[in-house]
Amino acid sequence: MIKRATSKTKSINIQKLEQQLRGTEYRSYDYLMSKLDFELRTLQRYIDNLDPGKKRKMKKNNSDNLIQERIIKDKNGKAIKEFRIFDPAISTMPNFTKDEITNIWTNIFDNKSITLDPLIKNKLIKLISTKKVPSKYLTLIETFKTAIKKNNIVLVKEYYSRDFVLEKNEKIDPVYLDIDDRKVYARDMVKNNLRAYKFENMYGIELTNELGTPFEWKSGKENRDIFGFSSKGLKFNVHIEFDSFVRSQLIRQFPKLEEFVNRVGKSKNQFELKITVYDIAPIGRFIFGFISRIKILGNKDFKSALQGYYVEYIEIGIKNFIK
Repeated sequence: MIKRATSKTKSINIQKLEQQLRGTEYRSYDYLMSKLDFELRTLQRYIDNLDPGKKRKMKKNNSDNLIQERIIKDKNGKAIKEFRIFDPAISTMPNFTKDEITNIWTNIFDNKSITLDPLIKNKLIKLISTKKVPSKYLTLIETFKTAIKKNNIVLVKEYYSRDFVLEKNEKIDPVYLDIDDRKVYARDMVKNNLRAYKFENMYGIELTNELGTPFEWKSGKENRDIFGFSSKGLKFNVHIEFDSFVRSQLIRQFPKLEEFVNRVGKSKNQFELKITVYDIAPIGRFIFGFISRIKILGNKDFKSALQGYYVEYIEIGIKNFIK
């Protein structure tokens, strides 16, 4: 007979599960069991503890639940359940608002019933002190919080998209505020998807009295890569090799990529990365930042996408620089 975990151990295990589920990628039972060393029944019970299964099954659209669930088929046609807690900011360091800092100070640092090791306390103070939400975004954050709560449209007077296109008087319908990564996700009615807007590219925002449009986000049909980009019909199979220095820089910049980095053979100084992405920009920026120490492998589509990135963002820039 298997001994059940104590309440404290159970709580810790559930927290570990939550961390594995957070992100933009869906995780199967097999994946979660391999990472957490839980038995299937235990895993199912913990998932229901996080977000009761009955609640998920009652709704056709599970995007409002903590845990989003979908069913896919493997290469043999077998149906497989996958789960995630949609959290694009999982790879970023947390930012703390003034209210959150006050809450932590009151309930932890000033609470005499809680004993913290001085080293741990200093680390926590350093973390919350250095990762304050910049004051220039506080009004923006409060505006979007109110809009999401009341289901109101927000008018953005000017927004510079990633392709340097100026969008004027854009009305957006926000549904998810990602303070840590400084983005707000809004309904894209055309694509029936979520579009991310970056805080720093917004100029002039105004909360309107206009209500948001009814929208059913099909989260189970949405695929996002490890960087949070959604599929637009293109995908690139990244395959590169590099030394230990580049490996260190890679996992410091993108902590979630560590599990995808493997040794080449038995080498202690040669590693490779194999992932699939829907946008070449994040990995492209990294590759060309260390290009002399990276060997580009992979298929023709991957190399072609990198070549296009090089021409647009590096070659033209160098020509302008050496005029």
